[in-house]
Amino acid sequence: MVWEALRDQLPDDAALFHSVNLLDGNREQEIDLLVAWPGVGLAAIEVKGGRISRDGDGWHQESGGQRRRISSPVVQAQNGRHALTRYLERHASAAARSRAAHLVVFPFTWYRSDGRRPTAPEPWSSTSTTCPTRLAEFGRPSNATALVTSP
Repeated sequence: MVWEALRDQLPDDAALFHSVNLLDGNREQEIDLLVAWPGVGLAAIEVKGGRISRDGDGWHQESGGQRRRISSPVVQAQNGRHALTRYLERHASAAARSRAAHLVVFPFTWYRSDGRRPTAPEPWSSTSTTCPTRLAEFGRPSNATALVTSP
């Protein structure tokens, strides 16, 4: 779903990769989706399926009637972006100077435009970072603040 939305929205000169594995020191780091968009930058995207929530105990993923605690998807995306930047610094200095961002997408979790989770689905907002049909809009400079999320 997320792959298809990005593929359909991104311009022809943007490259879209999935399951990008990077060796960062002795640790392997996976980026679920990576967008390389000339003139815009790089985006490391963490995609979480199921229903995602966050409370005082941390992040949770619910699927198949089971709810389990998960590590922060924001930190996962950040770590992927940092690993990518370090890799590019070692191997391709020009690309390492590109603007880089991290995004988290929850395609099966509904949020209101004010960030609160509703009890019933509501229409997507153009400012919602979880909207799979408007993902490519976040590459536009006017939406740069939408890329900032808290761990």
